[in-house]
Amino acid sequence: MVYFRPMSLTKSYLLIDTIAFLFNDLVQDKKGNVYATNSRGREIYKIDYQTDSVSLFYKGVQIDHPNGITISPDNKYLYIASTTKGIRILDLKTREITGEANNNINSYGIDGLKYYKNSLIGIQNGVEKLSEIKINRYFLDGSGTKITKMEIIDQNNPFFDIPTTFVIHKDSLYCLANSQLSKIDQKTNKILNPGLLKDVLILKYELKD
Repeated sequence: MVYFRPMSLTKSYLLIDTIAFLFNDLVQDKKGNVYATNSRGREIYKIDYQTDSVSLFYKGVQIDHPNGITISPDNKYLYIASTTKGIRILDLKTREITGEANNNINSYGIDGLKYYKNSLIGIQNGVEKLSEIKINRYFLDGSGTKITKMEIIDQNNPFFDIPTTFVIHKDSLYCLANSQLSKIDQKTNKILNPGLLKDVLILKYELKD
């Protein structure tokens, strides 16, 4: 049995707009600033640590339907998982996308993205076939601005039921294997058949250099 400690809300932010938002994923830099993806747009929003305010940080077709987001250890680059464009790299200083999309390496449909030892790890669940769902590792070049190769950590696992949301602790990856999102009515946000739900399953993977 796993017990979760109750959490309390410490801060909330409100954006008033006529356009619908879907804030999906976020990452925090070393200064305390937070960057969040708006999956219903082509946007990254920033919560500024010093001003304690929210503002649009970047918008562009290069990051169409952004989902997962992570940051380089030196806080120079944001790595953004665009559903249709693949992983794109945003220079935080210039606010410009660096390089071209790498069409030779499949990084489309990624839900969740983490930086790990000069590589990026993402769960690719936005695919046509269930057998194509996988956890991938994308290795970067020395500058951290280009993906050089991809390695599959796991694919077509029988325990997968739209895996999503993962964390990396030391050299271990912990992944929610069965989010069971397909059992939710996306229009009403109601569970279609509660009797079909299964216990939550967390998978652990040991990462290698």
